[in-house]
Amino acid sequence: MVAKTCSAGDFISTISAAGIATCTTPSGGGGGITTNRAFLTQSAPQTLTNGFAVNVMLFDTETYDDGNMHSTVTNTGRLTAPTAGAYVISCSVGTSAMATGGRVLAYIRVNGTILLPHVDAGAIPAVTTTPAVNISTTYKLAVNDYVECLFQHGDSGSVTSDAQTNFNMAQVSS
Repeated sequence: MVAKTCSAGDFISTISAAGIATCTTPSGGGGGITTNRAFLTQSAPQTLTNGFAVNVMLFDTETYDDGNMHSTVTNTGRLTAPTAGAYVISCSVGTSAMATGGRVLAYIRVNGTILLPHVDAGAIPAVTTTPAVNISTTYKLAVNDYVECLFQHGDSGSVTSDAQTNFNMAQVSS
């Protein structure tokens, strides 16, 4: 078989009896599928208030932002849908050690009011390691709908987010 590499966005459509591959550009041209997607992290820990206060997770670093879905200046906790469609939305919040432990919850909120199913990690005992909560869902968004990652904890003191903390969204259909 003869090895062949297709251009970015193309796919191998046929392989001849001699083992020669034919590359094809998907219909619609442009060399492939365009995806609105973003992956966000924090450059420094965020203080997370205790007593089950709602903490909107803030993100100032973009690993990528295809579709201009995030601002590192305004509303840094939001990802905004540039086009209508179904999106996979995920958030992971890692924290510093918890002195007394307590219940830990993570939510994804749409347009400041709609709470999507949440993750309730239940009562976490006092730990010296860093607990993390992960949540992921698929949700149909309209143009300019925005989502946020929320976190609550019941530890007796404030904790901080850690390097595991991230927020991402990718459009999977129109």
